[in-house]
Amino acid sequence: VVWDLAGVPKILATVGLHEGAAAHGFNGEEPIGVIAPAGQSAGPPIRWTIAGPVNLPAPEVTGFAVAGNGATIVGITRAVVNNQSFQRATYWQDGTFNIVNVPVTTHALWDINASGIYVGRGVDRSNPSAWRDVGFYGQGANFTLLNHPDFPEAGPAKINDHDLMAGAYRLNGFQRPFAARAYTDEIYALSIPSEYTRGMVGGINNSNDIIGSARGDFDWQEALLWPNGQTEPININELVDMPDVTLIQGLDINNAGQMLVEARFNDGSGYAYYRLDPIPEPAAAVFLIGLALLPRLKRRVASIRAR
Repeated sequence: VVWDLAGVPKILATVGLHEGAAAHGFNGEEPIGVIAPAGQSAGPPIRWTIAGPVNLPAPEVTGFAVAGNGATIVGITRAVVNNQSFQRATYWQDGTFNIVNVPVTTHALWDINASGIYVGRGVDRSNPSAWRDVGFYGQGANFTLLNHPDFPEAGPAKINDHDLMAGAYRLNGFQRPFAARAYTDEIYALSIPSEYTRGMVGGINNSNDIIGSARGDFDWQEALLWPNGQTEPININELVDMPDVTLIQGLDINNAGQMLVEARFNDGSGYAYYRLDPIPEPAAAVFLIGLALLPRLKRRVASIRAR
């Protein structure tokens, strides 16, 4: 399913019997993802054209596409070696299938910007007792490993068109958010509230706004916004008037400033996803308005606080 700007869902077409299907992102205007045939838990990477779903070329039968810039699509395919399945960082350029030969056992691509710079993450399993995350970025077959001593196991998950990457690294064994600029020495930590030990990044836009989340030992607790490349976050709950829910995860943000967030109902009845739209005011203040996508469609919430 994909949603238009009004929050109206559209079911993407499938062909024949299938176990499930998912759209993970877009390549220009085309949704991309995966369709799993009937009786299978995985399937081929897919792009949805006007005519319907089309398999992306790959020698393997399973994988999925996650992002594209109109010319190149990135994602994951799976290879089986000695009866073990491994993920491989994959990109499709001019309709051809390519693997990024990262020197770790399993790896994947997660995003790509307009210039064709992709970001990804892998796992080094050479030491069975101490697996290690490995982050990288690159273009085409050429990639650079992220190997900064102050940011161990740093892996970027998102990149904008100014080459600013965002992702997670390890601090005292905990996942913490960071940002870095491709092909430079710029790298810095994104702070999280002191009561939490873990953080993650969900998205970044071309204004260098980064969205993410913080948590303790259990569920995600607070949706966060790091505006315009700043290191100190804003609790997104403080920007909206939504007394029945707590926004717990910042999942994505686009160039218009619209955010996708996950919320937990305060009465314990479940969870929902919301789109938050920035609303300019005459005095240049910005409010947010919530549009519940699931499970309460088109529920609009007025804001009471400006930033």
